[in-house]
Amino acid sequence: MPVSCDGMYVSPDTTHPRVRMGPDSVLPRATLPSLALLTDTARDSLLRPADSMLEARRVDTPDYVVSKDTLSANVDYKASDSIVMVVPSHTITLYSKAEAKYQDADLTADHIVFDQNRSVVVAHPGVDTAGKPMGLPKIVQTGNTMTSDSIIYNIKTQKALTTGTVTSSGEMFVHAQKMKKVT
Repeated sequence: MPVSCDGMYVSPDTTHPRVRMGPDSVLPRATLPSLALLTDTARDSLLRPADSMLEARRVDTPDYVVSKDTLSANVDYKASDSIVMVVPSHTITLYSKAEAKYQDADLTADHIVFDQNRSVVVAHPGVDTAGKPMGLPKIVQTGNTMTSDSIIYNIKTQKALTTGTVTSSGEMFVHAQKMKKVT
């Protein structure tokens, strides 16, 4: 019988637990059940469905109704600092190098707020430590690029109201204090 240096019995068989010799001895090892017990679901009532009627009720169509104000495509968004979702007011705020994409419109800014109730996105620049604006809002849609001081964009109607906008159309550059984009 093998004995350790402290006088305790050491079993050479690792499949059986050790015998406790006293209060300071090592606790027994846990043993796993055999694989046959784990795969035998005919005898195990825990692995069977709780109600056989549940299987008959499963269908391929979802059990939820899509809201009438649902957008026609996903809004993909990301930010380098943080994203804050306020569930009661249905708003999502993106901070620092924020990007939002919906269908063919790409919006980038330092600060973007999305109001789901009104389907409106508001974009503002941030201010650096010297008080200079950084991350000016920029919207790119169907090849047209507008850089602004602020952008208010309605996702459903795809109309926008911008301030301090610089854009180009062909060879003409446009600088507008206020500009309204109509599709």
